[in-house]
Amino acid sequence: MDIGKSLTFVFDDKKWIEKLLIGGLITLAAMLFVWTIIVPFLAGFILMGYMIAVVRNVRAGSENPLPEWHDWGGMLADGFKLTIIFLIWSLPLIIVWMPGVVLMALAGNNNSDGFAATISLCLSCLSILYGLILFVASPAITIRYSESGEFGSGFEFSEILHFTRKYLAEIIVVVIVLWGVQIIASFVGLLLCGIGLIFTAFWATLVQGHLYGQIGLEPGTALAPASKPAAPVAPVTEESPMPAAEALPALSEESESAPESAEPDAGEQA
Repeated sequence: MDIGKSLTFVFDDKKWIEKLLIGGLITLAAMLFVWTIIVPFLAGFILMGYMIAVVRNVRAGSENPLPEWHDWGGMLADGFKLTIIFLIWSLPLIIVWMPGVVLMALAGNNNSDGFAATISLCLSCLSILYGLILFVASPAITIRYSESGEFGSGFEFSEILHFTRKYLAEIIVVVIVLWGVQIIASFVGLLLCGIGLIFTAFWATLVQGHLYGQIGLEPGTALAPASKPAAPVAPVTEESPMPAAEALPALSEESESAPESAEPDAGEQA
């Protein structure tokens, strides 16, 4: 995994200023029109969809994986579906967390109610445990959706679990790096009179997409086009539409198996 490349790949694109500016303006619009409620949601969906496009381009082996701002409808749809996927994944966390809050409040009002406090503590521990599991599984969920583009792919538990277990070390590295990236983005954004946050936050999202795209790839395939690509996937450019989801490499274990040997030709049989 090339962490340095994920931090700098944005600036390798000839139109990186234009693309970064558009992403920053979308972030700014979400902040300025937060009172409308709908604008922040739409902006968030589009930015998440753009990040998914980065994941797809990296996994396709594009030298310049920063997508063009052209498929707005596709990015909006991708961001919306992935957001709903994560919302559904978070439902157990919400269901467990809310009773814990109620019981904690009851325990606070009645100091003698040790049972409520104990149950609340147990529910809190379960919430933390599930939150950590979901946090670690998030890259696999995102990658799985980016491969198929299908809503149901975010709930293919066996493939997601298999992928997470296989690349757990890489995922932990990505999580640690993203924490550092968020700190750097916040610090640099504040140094730029605060307004820089809208651009550094978007840059952090792009770094996340690049790192997610690298997880599970063979060495070298994430940074340059392979001589014999595993699948005929075209990166997202101005001239080409977003690649078909079915063409991307699959997370499932079956995709890792070697192809069956070809039948011998007539000359060899003779």
